Amino acid sequence: MSLYLGTAEHEAGIVRALADALRSQPDLQVDIVLDCLRAMRGHASGKSSVAFLAPLVDQFGPDRVRLRLFHTPDLHGLLKRVLPDRFNEVVGLQHIKTYLFDDDLILTGCGCVTPLAIPRQVVANPHAGCGQCFGRRMLRAGPT
Repeated sequence: MSLYLGTAEHEAGIVRALADALRSQPDLQVDIVLDCLRAMRGHASGKSSVAFLAPLVDQFGPDRVRLRLFHTPDLHGLLKRVLPDRFNEVVGLQHIKTYLFDDDLILTGCGCVTPLAIPRQVVANPHAGCGQCFGRRMLRAGPT
């Protein structure tokens, strides 16, 4: 779970690594949960997190790569129709940064993108053995 995935070279490397892992491990499943508003920013021009990750879903199928978007329930109706990108994010964002690998959970206060991580210390709290439980609960939290 993260706010969004950028579309620069660093993030392209992450997507390539995911594709390589999916190719080499036929039983691997990847679940990605992003904030809907932030992940769709720039989608009309093809420069969104969703557009960047869509080829993984297309190549490996939605049974192996599940891209889920959390949308705040506070943005709906007239407000949703009139607020443009970026301004609609003021209403609410899912801002958690949680990374699950097998049964390991890492909670961190900032993303791993180089320009953000270098000027400040990246605080990560690893929790071994609780990733499966947390992952099941988060993925069950809403419909796909």
